[in-house]
Amino acid sequence: MASGEISMTQSGTEGSHNGSAGPSASRGKKLCDGVYSLHEPGGQPEVEVVFIHGLQSGDPKDAYDNAYWTTWLGRDGSRDNCWPRTWLAAVFPKARVLTIKYDASRALKSTSSGAMDLHPFGETLVQEMVFSGVDIGQHGCPVIFVCHCLGGLIAKKIVVLGHERFKGDKRIEKLLKNIKAFVFYATPHGGSDLVKMNPDLARLNSTFEAIQRKVYNNKCKFRVVAEAHETSSRWFSSSMIVEEHSVRYAGFDRIIHVAADHFNVCKPETIRSTSFLQLTGCIEEVVAEYQSNQDKISGLPTLVVGVDAKLVSLRKKLKERPVVGLVGMGGVGKTTLSKALFNRERGNYDKCCYLEDVKSHSNVVDFQKQLLRELCDEEWNKSEEPKDYDLRIVRQCIQTKKVLVVIDDVGTEKNLKALQVEAFQHGSSGSRVIVTCRNKAILSDYHMSEGDNIEVDVLDLDQSMELFRHYAFHAFNDVHELGSEERDKFEDEAVNIVHACGGLPLSLEVIGQHLRKRNHLPGDERLDWWKEALKRLNKAKALDDGEEKLWSTLKISYDDLKPFVKGFFIDFACILCDAKNLESTTTGRLWDSHAGLQTLIDSSLIKVVEQNSGLFGLETRELVMHDQLRDMGRWIVRELAHKDVPKRIKHIWEKDVVKKFFEDEEESSTLEGLSMMNMERLELQKPHLFQVILSMICPRKYTHYYPKLRLLNLSCMNIHVVKVVLGDCLIYTQNLRWLSLNMTPIKKDHLKILNASVKTLCVLHMRYCWELVELPSSIGDLSSLKELDLYGCENLRSLPETIGLKLGNLQVLILTRCKSLMKLPESLANLVQLLELHLVYCRLKRLPSGLGNLKRLKVLNLRNCCNLTEVPAGVGQMLKLETLLLCGCDSLQTMCEFDTKMHHLHTLGLSECRRLTSLKSLGNLYRLRMLDLGGCILYMHNLAESVGQLHELQYLDLGRMEKEVAEMLREGHLHGDHLEHLVISIIPEAALPSCPRLKYLWLCDRWCGKAKEPSNAFSESLGNLVQLHELHMNKVASVPESVGNLTQLKELYVKRSGRNPLPDALRNLVGLQILHVNDSQCERLPECVGDLVSLRVLSLAECGELVELPSSLGRLSQLRTLNLRYCKNLERLPESLGLLTQLRELNLGGCQKLEGLPDSVLGLTQLTQLNIEQCYKLTLKEEVRHALTERGCRIRDRWNLI
Repeated sequence: MASGEISMTQSGTEGSHNGSAGPSASRGKKLCDGVYSLHEPGGQPEVEVVFIHGLQSGDPKDAYDNAYWTTWLGRDGSRDNCWPRTWLAAVFPKARVLTIKYDASRALKSTSSGAMDLHPFGETLVQEMVFSGVDIGQHGCPVIFVCHCLGGLIAKKIVVLGHERFKGDKRIEKLLKNIKAFVFYATPHGGSDLVKMNPDLARLNSTFEAIQRKVYNNKCKFRVVAEAHETSSRWFSSSMIVEEHSVRYAGFDRIIHVAADHFNVCKPETIRSTSFLQLTGCIEEVVAEYQSNQDKISGLPTLVVGVDAKLVSLRKKLKERPVVGLVGMGGVGKTTLSKALFNRERGNYDKCCYLEDVKSHSNVVDFQKQLLRELCDEEWNKSEEPKDYDLRIVRQCIQTKKVLVVIDDVGTEKNLKALQVEAFQHGSSGSRVIVTCRNKAILSDYHMSEGDNIEVDVLDLDQSMELFRHYAFHAFNDVHELGSEERDKFEDEAVNIVHACGGLPLSLEVIGQHLRKRNHLPGDERLDWWKEALKRLNKAKALDDGEEKLWSTLKISYDDLKPFVKGFFIDFACILCDAKNLESTTTGRLWDSHAGLQTLIDSSLIKVVEQNSGLFGLETRELVMHDQLRDMGRWIVRELAHKDVPKRIKHIWEKDVVKKFFEDEEESSTLEGLSMMNMERLELQKPHLFQVILSMICPRKYTHYYPKLRLLNLSCMNIHVVKVVLGDCLIYTQNLRWLSLNMTPIKKDHLKILNASVKTLCVLHMRYCWELVELPSSIGDLSSLKELDLYGCENLRSLPETIGLKLGNLQVLILTRCKSLMKLPESLANLVQLLELHLVYCRLKRLPSGLGNLKRLKVLNLRNCCNLTEVPAGVGQMLKLETLLLCGCDSLQTMCEFDTKMHHLHTLGLSECRRLTSLKSLGNLYRLRMLDLGGCILYMHNLAESVGQLHELQYLDLGRMEKEVAEMLREGHLHGDHLEHLVISIIPEAALPSCPRLKYLWLCDRWCGKAKEPSNAFSESLGNLVQLHELHMNKVASVPESVGNLTQLKELYVKRSGRNPLPDALRNLVGLQILHVNDSQCERLPECVGDLVSLRVLSLAECGELVELPSSLGRLSQLRTLNLRYCKNLERLPESLGLLTQLRELNLGGCQKLEGLPDSVLGLTQLTQLNIEQCYKLTLKEEVRHALTERGCRIRDRWNLI
């Protein structure tokens, strides 16, 4: 057979290989000569899957004309089942499925030598893929190549040529950037009988692997399906065409073998075939990662529909205008759109800030403080009012840095002004602000024209159906899953319901969730529910008012709640949603029904936002409610009360209604909730303040009796208002369950209500009551109290004994930051129901001796109790304990022993307990996941052995125990299977353990002396930590070459190193974003630093021997910060400095030998800070100074030493 006409015919399988699929018109849509579309999703694709065939059997002409189709025929007996178009599209309906056509037979120059010429195919295909109308890789979603045989080598060639030949082609660069995975079916990476291992193939493999390592950061996924059966051919006896060593050539480890020969390996028999599941599993992983990267801000719905086209419009508008308004009715998706944009674009800005639900907060100062904190890295004093100086800093930051701000639901023109929106219209740094608002007039009043706004429209029918089906049919749990046949029966009703919802995402979600809860019912009964829901929706649709129409729609889900759950919803909408940081556990205690709360969560009427306050911060689950659902709940309350609001209303939260209510002399038998939070800051700068408040709240003194009052929120109130409500009005109630007095200047005498008359009180919050010195002993009469929160009461000195003697139901006691508290009552040991005890930053010298009686305690938080000397022995007997935190207790000398196995303790923090010398029975804490001994000097002869028993450790800090650590590593006691975070205080001689999950490693040699070269064992083992994201090394003469293997590394910190600390292998770290080489003897940086294309921060502070920087510095196109402070011998900067067009901060302070800046410094168009103080030889040219300051750059020179 002549060269270029290679084809094979198999005995016994020819029909399977060459089955016709019918007329060519049905074989996909031709997009260009080399690309056919097999499936196009209705909207934005979530993934693009590109199939590339390989060598074929049968007649060459016919085989390669149809190979793009016949290669992928299933082995299910059907002659027209191209499974990528049928099965794959059914599993991934939002996938775009394409197939490549080319004549593979012409890729081989010779059958005898196996020489290849893939160049023309790769060159042509990479260009065809990005043609207009083909657009592979242009949608922002991941791209996956699925390849059979030679097709895998073609895919590699496409990637190689794309990077080598087409640099600068934006469309090809976008394609290459979005490639996330390769699935190879019997691809001969290491050669085969057909494709010999030759120099061409070797070069292709090595180049592709280098690109995968340097450009893709080894993040591409690879899956391999290998043939397990021999293939018969008329040219040779039965044999394996691609041997196992060849499919494993590149080190791929996700390989499966299927019972098929070379040509059938990519032809699954069913959707349960292993070869098909290998592909779908890979696609699922890629799509999941892609979607998770879009959800960096909490609160995005589980499914976002119809946002892509709107994002295009929003991005276009932001390119044209610095201020853009998103206008539309509540629930239409303005917040979702702004969050989606914020998530995807935040990486393109220096600083970002999202101000959520501004209108609902009466105090805009909190948002001003957030701007100052997140844009300028500065803080306001909590007790201070805003100063114009602070606002000036915010404005300067907006105008000189590139920042992105979103103001969600701005509410008023006054808020627009207070949040410095005008500053965006006068800056030149590329800052942008998005403002969402229901009322277009507010934006118009602030001089924003029609062209500045985008009307956010409702979803179209297809989008609405997709969202509704997701919530109505999706398997949120197994009980409520509906099969496709059963879903079809409800299709007509679904269309009608979607029409009635009017395209509002919030309505579709709530109604869909409401109906999903009936999926367990028989079909006819379930259909009746759907018809009833439609009837009620149509009734709501008849309303004229837009918001009432929406509320009536949402109310359908509310109406079907059980009565007690309805009450919970109203409680939250009217009263509790105003409270900050309200946790789900608190609400569960308040309502005495976790099931009721879960019902509201399952119905999408309340959402849970999970927060984690730092490494050893405890996770919290805060509750939030959409503003439209909140407004609907308040509308329901008003409707129930009709016109006679003061007498019949159950919940009060508005100032005018509060005033009218207290003017009524009659008692109220209906009042259940009262919130006065929105009356905060009622400070008038006039002497008749008290009279004004009295006339506003209660002009006379009454004793009011409110038998049903359960919720009372007086947070952030003026003390006179608190006195009026708690004292002068003498509110009496038999059912009060929650009282919030956060941030009020109350004193002991004001707390008259805390006695047996409110024995039903479950939750008492008094955070930041800075004038509270002691509590009345009557607090012990609150026999039902479950949660007492005194966080931040800095002047509280003592607790009454009655807390321990009488509060037998208390579950949570929070005394964090009660900095004047020096002792606890011994009676505290009687709180046998206590689950959490928080004493952070208290000045306790000792704990109650009977603390061990708290057998149900799960969390004991004693961080930074700096006077504490002893942990009672009984703590070691708390068998339910899960978290014990003593970090920062630097007076602690005696620790409890753990004589029995602690089955639940997973977190133990003892960092900076400098006087603690012994920790016994550590091995009994076998379930520990986090152990922090940083800063401790423990003398334990069996420490290495004890740590060796902790097989589940994820976080380990071994502080200052150099000898113990050395022994541990030498003897192999440290188990790294689960370790993600490791801190040790030596550069060990022995090898590090295998830690396949390790992401953070701190190696700090504390001892004085010169930096030393690392051992070979250590150097080699360091290179095996391939998942490492952050590496700190101290006192190492040079970083080992093996660091080049750490392609996942994002941050590298090297301190007090030798003269040549950085190896040439550093160039492999193309994903590195932060590099610090501080306080080192480094004289020069290697040229390979310029290969760190992702670097954003480069710090060489206090490198006193540094003389110059490499010219390759100019290749760091993403660099934002360059810190050369106190490089005393630095004489010049390279001319390439001016190529750093993204540089924001240049710190040259203390560079005493530096005489000037290169002329190219004017190319630093984004520079906002230049520090040249103590550069005594440097004279900044006047024209340079003028040009930089005109751009908003702040210059600190030797005359401005701050």
